[in-house]
Amino acid sequence: MFASCAFLVFSATAQENDSRKTFGDPAIKEAIAAKTGAIYEKDGDSLFVLTQGDVLGLNSLEGTEINAKFSDGYFTRIVAGAFNEYGKYQVEFYLEKDVLLFSFETFEYYLERSPKSAWKNFKGLAAWERRSYFSSSKIVYAETRGVTAPKAGNGSLSLSNTAYRLLRLFKKQLKKQQPKVVSLISKQ
Repeated sequence: MFASCAFLVFSATAQENDSRKTFGDPAIKEAIAAKTGAIYEKDGDSLFVLTQGDVLGLNSLEGTEINAKFSDGYFTRIVAGAFNEYGKYQVEFYLEKDVLLFSFETFEYYLERSPKSAWKNFKGLAAWERRSYFSSSKIVYAETRGVTAPKAGNGSLSLSNTAYRLLRLFKKQLKKQQPKVVSLISKQ
């Protein structure tokens, strides 16, 4: 009984602070989601980079862990995560033949730094999320969750620049060596 009551309170609070927002034409979402689902499910080789450099273009990061999936001659998925003084930022980029299709960003606040008004994610952590769907390197549809999330539809240039910067980093590493799985530590 107590667990049920606690869940209801948590769910109500999380929904209160959700403030889900959208931008653009939702019809584009399903077509891109079908492509990203296929990319996620498809087998590929993995490459890993751990860098102290600010490859995400964010301030005050201690370093960034990045992995990429390489399939059919292309990088198809790049996932990067880093910590700053407020918590953990993660971003996933999905690409089709070197063209950005989709990005998913999330930020999870440290318990001690979480805003009281923050939305709670599926882990119960104070957080925000943003999903951005692209065409010609511009956001055509976006969804955000959490009152502290960036505005839905903003950041086309920043997100696409970051995706292509990471893509160049992995292409450069791939030219250096091409084993099944590459693990590198660098100071980019």
